[in-house]
Amino acid sequence: MSKRGWIGLAALAAVLLAGTTAVAFSGGDEEESPWPKGVVEAKPAGATQVDVVMSEWAIIPDRDSVKAGTVYFLVENRGPNDPHEFVVIRTDGEPGELPVIQGRVPEDEVDMVDEIHPYRPKTTASIALDLEPGKYALICNVAEVEDGEIESHYELGMYAAFTVTP
Repeated sequence: MSKRGWIGLAALAAVLLAGTTAVAFSGGDEEESPWPKGVVEAKPAGATQVDVVMSEWAIIPDRDSVKAGTVYFLVENRGPNDPHEFVVIRTDGEPGELPVIQGRVPEDEVDMVDEIHPYRPKTTASIALDLEPGKYALICNVAEVEDGEIESHYELGMYAAFTVTP
């Protein structure tokens, strides 16, 4: 095998070992899940906090508008069964009228601000964003196959309007 092949094999082994180590230390008494637990970062000083609850099939922020600046979203995935992701999209349209391709809003075709990648139910994650005045959609963009059909969390109603004022 060439030196390049050995380097690639070593890199693959390191990735697999790191994944095994992360699973081994994630807490042995928890349900096995292919999805990571949510990660909560510290709230930045001066940020406005918005608490959000996600569950099948709703996104419910504790408020629908804030002043422009740093917004800290603390997002609880109550599940009870599905992983969810939290995506913030700037839009002049209604949050339920975004384009959809194969059950997902094409994030490269909208003004996506940022996201929390899918994480397991019954955990919480956070994200801090510097938001300018405007209209936004808060969505879950998970689409998975259930009983041979695409189950689109967005199309099932997982979106909410959010406004940032000057």
